Amino acid sequence: MYNGSSTSLVISWDNVTDDAVTGYLIKLTHSSGATSVVKVSTQKTEVEVSGLFRYSEYCVTVRATAEGKVGNESGQICASTAIDGKSKVRKNVEIKA
Repeated sequence: MYNGSSTSLVISWDNVTDDAVTGYLIKLTHSSGATSVVKVSTQKTEVEVSGLFRYSEYCVTVRATAEGKVGNESGQICASTAIDGKSKVRKNVEIKA
């Protein structure tokens, strides 16, 4: 995970190799405790989430979905949006079905 801009984060993960997986749920939790969830299709293993608060910390987890069921949540990682520009720091997310 890294800054896409001062108001976005780029989140990537490894594809789950289970044919039953139909997508992923990306949960972002702002340092204030507010959360939002982004749904992503199985064709993607990276998403840029925009419209975030500038220079704010967000913690992220990823879950695979399959036929109406939701898999285990990944380990949580945290990063901050930048004041301006992109960060060189990348953090890894690993998920399992």
